[in-house]
Amino acid sequence: MIVFEKDETRNNNYTHIMNIMGKHIFKFPAIDTINNYDYWKSFALDNKYTTQKYIDEICDDNKGKLGCNLSHQLLLNYIYENHKPHMDSIKGKEIGQQWHMIMEDDVGIKGDIWTEEFEEQINKLLAANLNTKYIQMCIYDNFIIPQSVKAKVYSDTKMIVYPRIPQFGTCCYLIHIDMIKYIVEQKTIGDNIDFYYNTIGGMFEATACMNNYFISRGYEDRSDARNDKKKFGSLIWNVKNEKL
Repeated sequence: MIVFEKDETRNNNYTHIMNIMGKHIFKFPAIDTINNYDYWKSFALDNKYTTQKYIDEICDDNKGKLGCNLSHQLLLNYIYENHKPHMDSIKGKEIGQQWHMIMEDDVGIKGDIWTEEFEEQINKLLAANLNTKYIQMCIYDNFIIPQSVKAKVYSDTKMIVYPRIPQFGTCCYLIHIDMIKYIVEQKTIGDNIDFYYNTIGGMFEATACMNNYFISRGYEDRSDARNDKKKFGSLIWNVKNEKL
């Protein structure tokens, strides 16, 4: 779970989810480009994680955008280096975790989800041979209706999966190691991370899952004014050049 550690509300949300998920979750500190923009801008350009055009046109005015991208990129790098499939010389077969769930610190969960029932639902979903390498688990409000009119590719009591339409948001998603490998090897991303996922989604038959488990508790775009429902606000749209 990517967590902006300077924000108390987001840290508390991580603690709440950790108490539910236990061993299934670990914290990945979000890259803080709000307070350390110049350092991370140089880091991203020097290491070819981004492009000068993206810095000039997007990040210089919305510093949190670079931090969002780098947080996902560096987390995926970490996952790939530590969990990529490899040959076990003793067992004589390839081992390694194939699927990983990425969450942001404004994700909300409905109730005590990490139960045997939830694990069974996830295992059934991943065993359904959907050919997908990406499953969006949290769909923003603006996309629920257009997403739901697509033909279903999987349906169970608490999960319905559709071919993913282009959309924004990376609040919670399942990603296969093959797609992680591609992103790590391509490395340079010159767009917002969710738009990048839109671009490469077809290559990996990306899907989106309507479910009873995950919701977004942060602002979903620049115009989201539902303050009574979206308690976490936005680190990108509400904080432009101010430091925290």
